[in-house]
Amino acid sequence: MGFPKPDPKLSAFLEKSLDGYEAELRPMFGCPAWFAGDNMFAGVFGSVINLRIPPGEEQDKIMTAYPGAKRFEPWPGRAMKEHFSVPGDQVKAGKKWQGWLKKSYDYAASLPPKKKGRKK
Repeated sequence: MGFPKPDPKLSAFLEKSLDGYEAELRPMFGCPAWFAGDNMFAGVFGSVINLRIPPGEEQDKIMTAYPGAKRFEPWPGRAMKEHFSVPGDQVKAGKKWQGWLKKSYDYAASLPPKKKGRKK
């Protein structure tokens, strides 16, 4: 099963939105993803932008703020519990978008580094 190719305009929009953030660009699922330390907080997957949202009411709020937003499922039935897909056509530059991006970044930056797997 192949993953969707990232929308180049959406990728450029997200990269521009992240100007000034200490974020590292790395591929995830063959798409651009940005990390705060070891933790992914934003990425493009086809025609959606994924954000990492802390557990609790913020997860309900993002689905209200962006109709059509839902848990990110890179494989059907395998949702990533803290990651939400926001339809790219609903995202516009401005305070609302920057607020969600900052919440995602701050949450990922607050998480401990990933534990390295043992060598085989």
